[in-house]
Amino acid sequence: RLFVSPAARGRGAGALLLRRAAAAARAAHRQPLLDVVDSDVAARALYERLGWRLLATARQEWDGGRTVTLHCFAAAG
Repeated sequence: RLFVSPAARGRGAGALLLRRAAAAARAAHRQPLLDVVDSDVAARALYERLGWRLLATARQEWDGGRTVTLHCFAAAG
């Protein structure tokens, strides 16, 4: 999981984290994938801006009977 402190947002920290995580996954011969909840609009916009492509959208039931919509993205290239 990757998180950026609200105080650090808008300074490129999220993009740097994603690039490093994707590079580490590729170095391990893995395809970089991620899920994001529908309500995290800013994160989804960042992934799209960085060229990640939407693979699927699905609803999932979490603990306590809460249902969320998740978007699955794959890193470009």
